[in-house]
Amino acid sequence: MEFDFTNKTNKLDGNNSQIDYGPEFEECRIKMRRGFWVVVAMGLLSLVLAIAQNIPQGINAVLTSGLFIDAVVIAIFAVGVYRKSRASITLIFLYYVASKILIFYTSGTINGVLIVILMTLFLGQATFSTYKYHSIRKQHEPDYKPTGKLTWWVATPLYVVFCATAIYGFLYAGLDWGPKVITRASQLSADYKDELLQKNIIDPSERVEIFFSGGIYSLWTLGSVVTSDKVISYEMSDGELFVASTPYDNIAFVGIEQKGTEESYSHIYIETLGGEYFYLNAPSENRVDELIVNTIKTKMKLAQSKS
Repeated sequence: MEFDFTNKTNKLDGNNSQIDYGPEFEECRIKMRRGFWVVVAMGLLSLVLAIAQNIPQGINAVLTSGLFIDAVVIAIFAVGVYRKSRASITLIFLYYVASKILIFYTSGTINGVLIVILMTLFLGQATFSTYKYHSIRKQHEPDYKPTGKLTWWVATPLYVVFCATAIYGFLYAGLDWGPKVITRASQLSADYKDELLQKNIIDPSERVEIFFSGGIYSLWTLGSVVTSDKVISYEMSDGELFVASTPYDNIAFVGIEQKGTEESYSHIYIETLGGEYFYLNAPSENRVDELIVNTIKTKMKLAQSKS
């Protein structure tokens, strides 16, 4: 018979009999219960942050945000933790630890170190106690089965999907995969600037003010750069890097020719005074495309007023 977290004794009722599992069993239940509430707190925090950060853009922005998806995943595992699933508590523990390691790796710091240590400790204790709980029950009940067939068939696909998604997510962030958007010069890392210089995309005297790379696995698949002196578009094709650029005093027109979607980038049309043209790629998310156009227009007017 499934026991309830609210049961305060170290005995379980079943088949009109009681089994004394000993004091260690009750200690396991306390730590498991505490781990469950830690997981609930994690899910609620992700949900609150998802709403707070995205509600100005509408409910759709909330529902499609990474934090909301994170909250849903944690909620699913919270159910598994409540049901004393060893796989659920193990995966959520590893997920939490790995996420903090990744944050430290990418940012060099972790906020709320004391809270992180406590939550890691509680989740670790809950993980160990869950395994111990099932071990104790198995010792006292020879026919005990920790996982029902229905639970196994429902939970296993979720675990597989979660693990695959988590691994890809950690690789995506940890290996510096994915599109990059930098809208302030101070955000550009020295490594990025060195690579831009080495590939002759920018000159040493230029200051990068806006940088966008649309590559998934490489910075150089395609990108757009707005510097202090000119606007640049680059794209890799058949292993060769093609670069188009023009100074601001040589621009006749700039505008968004095709607005991007969630699956595609905006195309920004640049035409020079000599009638030549090229395109910049930029995401429409957070109006980065509009920021690029407005920045170019401002610099274009300033440069042409001086000439």
